[in-house]
Amino acid sequence: MGPCAVQSATVCAVNERPMRVFIHERRELVYKQPSRATAHRPHPHTHPRFPTNSPAMSTTSPRAEEDAKETVKPIFITLKVMDQEDRRIRHTIRMADKLQVVMDMYYAKAPDVTYGTGTFLFDGIRLKGDMTPMGLEMVDGDTVDFFPTPATWEWKAPATRVAGEYVTLKVQGTDGRAVYRTMLRTEELQGLMDFYYDRSHGRVQRGTGRFLFDGRRLRGWQTPAELQMEDGDEVNFFEELIGGAAGSGWDPPSSILA
Repeated sequence: MGPCAVQSATVCAVNERPMRVFIHERRELVYKQPSRATAHRPHPHTHPRFPTNSPAMSTTSPRAEEDAKETVKPIFITLKVMDQEDRRIRHTIRMADKLQVVMDMYYAKAPDVTYGTGTFLFDGIRLKGDMTPMGLEMVDGDTVDFFPTPATWEWKAPATRVAGEYVTLKVQGTDGRAVYRTMLRTEELQGLMDFYYDRSHGRVQRGTGRFLFDGRRLRGWQTPAELQMEDGDEVNFFEELIGGAAGSGWDPPSSILA
């Protein structure tokens, strides 16, 4: 091998190393270069500018969340009726129930007030029986004021009241429902019968049943005093069936048919 050959081999060897290094580095750069499909793909839970708990990333505005909380209404509320004698009578009803229930409860708990002789007010509005707490936007604990009608109201001290002037009677239906009403002993029982029909809310048609006390059929013109009724006595109501009582499982006493 001549000098020229040696020199040529040396030059070739020297010239090959940069080429090898260059090719190696280039391949390394190409190998480490990320693909476009995975480049700049931030993690959905670790966004640098808008984290998931940031209001900017929330799909519901604060105002919408407040409105949603306000739309959740209670189903039941407790109302308080206060009168001029500083009596406080509380009753819990549904928001969709009629306020007649509260009025009837007040009269039942205030026997010295004649039924239907007063006015119920709420925020200066005179209440009617067909109104509801929902319609008046009532809230739990609201107070209803009772004012007796001036022409009919006469206050009596407890010491001067006649013992047994009022009686609370119970009307028991065959379907298990019971209705209570406080009335004067001299008041006709027709008021008790009408009250029972009203409290049935259409389930029992007016005049389609018989009211019995001690096995005898009651008449509308009779009074508790005449029948010597006492506080807590029970009146039974039997709804008349089409075609008579045959097959109903109940045989009416002979006094009813008399």
